[in-house]
Amino acid sequence: KQYFVGGPYSLRGWRVRSLGPGAFYDSAKLSNINTIDQTGDIKMEFNAEYRFFIMNLFSGGMKFNGAVFTDAGNIWLAKPNANTPGAEINLSTLPQEIAADFGIGARFDIASFFTVRFDLAMPIKQPYIMNNNGWILDKVAPFDAGWRSNNLVFNLSIGYPF
Repeated sequence: KQYFVGGPYSLRGWRVRSLGPGAFYDSAKLSNINTIDQTGDIKMEFNAEYRFFIMNLFSGGMKFNGAVFTDAGNIWLAKPNANTPGAEINLSTLPQEIAADFGIGARFDIASFFTVRFDLAMPIKQPYIMNNNGWILDKVAPFDAGWRSNNLVFNLSIGYPF
């Protein structure tokens, strides 16, 4: 079985199948959205989400809720591969290779049966950056259009992420 991370049901600060495995990073591959297919043999993921009520809509038929969340994890290969250096799991480098994101979201719960989610997330720890153990909080620039286009990920989905 092959695993992937990123997207609305995983690490929401990355696009689907664009993270990992391990510390492997190929900017040429990631720049072409049609070829992104990063998979691994081992997956570790942690998610935490705080949901809070904002208001009732349509006489209580729909609830508008907010959320604040963080996700962490990655995928790894079980065996070394010469084509993907740094992709195999290694306990000594595991803390460096955990990716993390943070985000906010809106939840529309329709009759407590159907949920539509809007999430906006950004990476806060990138496993392929060796400076500062991958933490990039000092590089956050929300007023810079270039930073926003490269780092903010919008996810629209149905149901809860986990």
